[in-house]
Amino acid sequence: MVTIEERHVFARPLQETFGYITDTRNWPEYWPSLRGFRGADGALTQVAPRWNRPGDALTLVLHILNRDVAVTLTIREFEPDRHVKYVTSQPGLAEAFHERYFSAVPGGTEFHARVSYPPRRGWKGFVDRVLVKRAVRRTLTRAIANVETVFARAPAK
Repeated sequence: MVTIEERHVFARPLQETFGYITDTRNWPEYWPSLRGFRGADGALTQVAPRWNRPGDALTLVLHILNRDVAVTLTIREFEPDRHVKYVTSQPGLAEAFHERYFSAVPGGTEFHARVSYPPRRGWKGFVDRVLVKRAVRRTLTRAIANVETVFARAPAK
């Protein structure tokens, strides 16, 4: 299993941090390469669907390696102000398991992101263990930096 983890402390209260990061309406502001959401009719839209209960699923369209890729996210667990666990699936790759944990710490909220997935067999396993892992880590660190930029522009609530 390949596992990527990132931790960061946001200088914002727990409820604000959790609410901002998990609200799909905010994702275009901070999610790297996000083109939009795929609607039920297959069209690309900027309207964010509901995504806050186990079983909720949505499809993102991301621009990766000079092409648009559809990635479906399905919630397994959603505990407000504590954690979100979901699975992503996309053509050609194994399902990835995502965990996002939030905890109050002095001065803000600790955010802990973990992504795990089984590498494929053969030469594709090398791609998964090196290139996909690098891309996932880069996406996580960019998303965290983008959230920090958004928080820096707006006063705490």
